Amino acid sequence: MNYYNYWSKCKELIESGNIAQAQEYVMDTAIALKLDNTLIDKILSVPLKKYQHTLEHYIPICIERAQAEQAKAICLFYDVDNGWDSTFYFCQEYHPVNHDWIAMSRSWINIGRARGLNGFYRKQAESAFFCDEISTAVCLLVMFKTTITFWHAIEKYLDQCQNKDIKLCITCSDDDSVRLI
Repeated sequence: MNYYNYWSKCKELIESGNIAQAQEYVMDTAIALKLDNTLIDKILSVPLKKYQHTLEHYIPICIERAQAEQAKAICLFYDVDNGWDSTFYFCQEYHPVNHDWIAMSRSWINIGRARGLNGFYRKQAESAFFCDEISTAVCLLVMFKTTITFWHAIEKYLDQCQNKDIKLCITCSDDDSVRLI
């Protein structure tokens, strides 16, 4: 079974603006994949306010820089294998299917790590990326939580980015991104 398809479905819901439906899907899927309810609650209760405030601080700086560099997209990359170390990339190209444009970026701002979710990824998912039911459920929850935190951080800047035709994306892999605008 291709466990990554669960994230692909969640991603589609988020990109279409159905956040509540995406959250319901994530919860239902985590339960269906037999993740313990206590663990689900622990993951969902991890506070990411400090991470969100850090993102909110950098978003206006990133928009200004993207405009100066004539970037087509700003992509937040968070490294699940390195403590959620997060970097904003300014991408000169954007394509919804081919994600080479992220790796080709030569301009970025490193914003540091998000504390909290890395322990779940390392311990409960055993640092395995969508390889079985448990790792899939854990990855789905932590990726959803990170993406929604980013969504909340950028909400007030959506119109500004749309007016400047700058895409805002988030990813934890070179092969896939969630486009929020």
